[in-house]
Amino acid sequence: MSFSTAIGRAYRGIETIGLWLAHGALLAMMATTAADALLRYLFNSPLNGVQELADEFFMPALVFFMISNIYSTGGHIRITGVLDLFPAAVQRAVLFVCDLAALAMFGIITYGLTDRTIEAYVSREYSSSPLDYLIAPSYGIVAFGSAMMCLRILQAVVTARHPMGGHHLAELPPEEIVPPAPAAATNETTNNDGVAWKRS
Repeated sequence: MSFSTAIGRAYRGIETIGLWLAHGALLAMMATTAADALLRYLFNSPLNGVQELADEFFMPALVFFMISNIYSTGGHIRITGVLDLFPAAVQRAVLFVCDLAALAMFGIITYGLTDRTIEAYVSREYSSSPLDYLIAPSYGIVAFGSAMMCLRILQAVVTARHPMGGHHLAELPPEEIVPPAPAAATNETTNNDGVAWKRS
């Protein structure tokens, strides 16, 4: 196994762990929110700090632990109604420029949040939540997820292979990227074994 293959497998393993952590954050947010609502309306005794915990930990974990994994599968929302009208070469160029812009943006986020994480940790900064917990891990989650996203985008830029929902744009022939015109009807058909034959 080559060094690059080992790195790729390790990276995918980290992404998988992040995916499970995001699932756990979603489950925890649902459970605490439901418990808070029940206690609030049934016993007039809400759970203190649930909203802050969701805003500062659960939501960042849900988004940034899985953001690079979603990117790698082409799962992020994109509006391509106009882009689909252009030739494949133009589509690739536009997506390449968009990847560069996204790389710059997430690079800035990674740098800023890493610095903020260190600052909050060194100064022992606490949340304003009634639970009174350290806020540094919240910043760290965003910094980690942004760094993972940077690596995924950098891979797409270097290889010129933008993920597009299960395949890469660069791997598709032009006729599969731009929908072809309907083919003329023929008297050929295909049997269950995939063998073409002509009807008599």
